[in-house]
Amino acid sequence: SGSLYHTSHASHVSMTSREEGASATSVLDLQALQFLETALHGDVAATSLEEYLSQVAGQLLNPLFQKGRSSAARQVVSSGKLPDGRSLDPVPDIEQTLLLADELDLDELECVSLIELTAPAVSADAAMVEYYERRSSAVNCLITLLVTQVNGYGFVQDDVFAVVEKFNLSTLLGMGAEGNSAASAASAASATPLVTNLCASITKTVSSVDRGPKMRQYKIKECMELCECLVYAACIKQRMGPADVAALLDVLRTLLHHDLRQHASLLVVVIMLTLLPQESLDEQAMKKDTVGIQRVIEGLSFGSRGTALGDSNRPGKPAAALAMSTAAATPGADSSSSAHLAIAEMVCA
Repeated sequence: SGSLYHTSHASHVSMTSREEGASATSVLDLQALQFLETALHGDVAATSLEEYLSQVAGQLLNPLFQKGRSSAARQVVSSGKLPDGRSLDPVPDIEQTLLLADELDLDELECVSLIELTAPAVSADAAMVEYYERRSSAVNCLITLLVTQVNGYGFVQDDVFAVVEKFNLSTLLGMGAEGNSAASAASAASATPLVTNLCASITKTVSSVDRGPKMRQYKIKECMELCECLVYAACIKQRMGPADVAALLDVLRTLLHHDLRQHASLLVVVIMLTLLPQESLDEQAMKKDTVGIQRVIEGLSFGSRGTALGDSNRPGKPAAALAMSTAAATPGADSSSSAHLAIAEMVCA
């Protein structure tokens, strides 16, 4: 056979060895995860880790971002002639590549690279396993960084911990390099990009479960890992704003609608963390946060049981949209920790 996947795998796929600093590739794969673990063990200079994190910051903020299917890329693959001059056989090359693109809603040229990783097999199913394993590595890179900060000083070298803490607070969670109250207050007024991206990824992964049993176990595992990211993010940035809380409620409703109870339990933990009174805040800031969050939740659709989850089939604005329209409201009413308890009761009802 003249199949590209049988003849060009070794020359086409670049498995760049990962060394210190700038020589590290910028792909969040198993090698990236191993590099982070090595750095946390103290075998990589803190300055090299800092440089590497700056390179992959965008990917860590949205670890499951992917290019969707493209009519231009599909036309190229269907022609059997790749931009670099190599050829694809109609069967199985083109057939399996397009099948993979349709199943994963992934750019067709990206699918060519994925199938090459499984050579000499030319199988969409084999490539899908590789796809989900690579995505798991990307999410676990994020989990590793968040867990490191949650564990606190003493688990890694101080200079390494300082790099991770600064990156998490400033780049991932937008709280300022030192997580100071002024920066935190400013970031709480708008949605946190990391939280927004994680919530969107969970929703997309959960929706794909309904398309059939294929790769279901990988999708369920991926969803759990994303939920774990939210738990650790909430442990670090407990003072989330109304837009973040509303997005989390939307995800909780989606998980329960799909009967993913174990995943939903993690979202309840996240939401409870965000609604607990903040002892480090002054009284005025605590009142503002409490009233702001309460107003958002009161604006959500309520179901017959009076829960904040509402009826997923009921028309109306998504919670996140309601949050954005009410986040700027100036709270004037007095409030206390009892408001948090009332909200928590609605969430858990």
